[in-house]
Amino acid sequence: RKDLETHYELSPAYKDLFQKVLEYARETASDTSGGALRQRVRWWSALSLLRAMASSPAAAAATLRERSRVNEAQDEAAADELGRKAILDSTEDLGEESGDLAPGADPEIEEGETSNRRRLLAFAREADKLRGKEDAKLLTLIPHLQSLLKEGFNPIIFCRFIQTAEYVCDELTRRLGKAASVTCITSRLAPEERSARIDELSDDASSRRVLVCTDCLSEGINLQEKFDAVIHYDLSWNPTRHEQRDGRVDRFNQKSTEVRVLTYYGTDNQIDGIVLDVLLRKHRTIRNALGVSVPMPV
Repeated sequence: RKDLETHYELSPAYKDLFQKVLEYARETASDTSGGALRQRVRWWSALSLLRAMASSPAAAAATLRERSRVNEAQDEAAADELGRKAILDSTEDLGEESGDLAPGADPEIEEGETSNRRRLLAFAREADKLRGKEDAKLLTLIPHLQSLLKEGFNPIIFCRFIQTAEYVCDELTRRLGKAASVTCITSRLAPEERSARIDELSDDASSRRVLVCTDCLSEGINLQEKFDAVIHYDLSWNPTRHEQRDGRVDRFNQKSTEVRVLTYYGTDNQIDGIVLDVLLRKHRTIRNALGVSVPMPV
């Protein structure tokens, strides 16, 4: 197994929107009006928005247009539970069919066009314009992906959200052309349909294939017979999920003599650096020192 890291930088337009959204998140998270519960809802909503912004323009736009799922909470404990399920990457939630949905970011509970909602919708329209040529995360990955394909690898690209996976699949289908067949699997498909979609993939060793998926495939389905590389397009906020993703191909019955794992991160989005240094690299250091994986507390 060969572990690699590579990075990207946001385009100027994407960075500008990210900065505006970050400022909005700081404002709402520090707003104490409405009591402790409303503040907690705003905090989780801001966190989900930043998470989606770091994923893709598609996930960002979807999250900006949706009301926060944490709005359903009746008290602070319920808000934390809903927020944890929607935003953090608990391995206990992998079987839930909504685990890869964009979580929603509007903390308002009133219906209609509030000033806050108008602001979020304006951000969403900006996010829509970042698809494709303004998305440096997508464009920077393509040469690395092409290199893997030329070397004979068949990679799986793991994304956090359905919207990101579908968007990446569409873009890669168009940009890779005949170099590889690209398939997308998310929790929109029932478990038996996911297995059937994998079984339908060609076994021809001469044809290259790319699977774009969410963590609905990070356990339960064997992928090692058709794939031999993993790309972490979105960093998980739980190191154990990275190990589960890698374990889909780095396992018994893998025919390739070498498995590639590419960790992909942004250097200027204020999110990936924290996740990479505080969670993933620290977890790797502990694992290498102790020889075992230590679960990360929520």
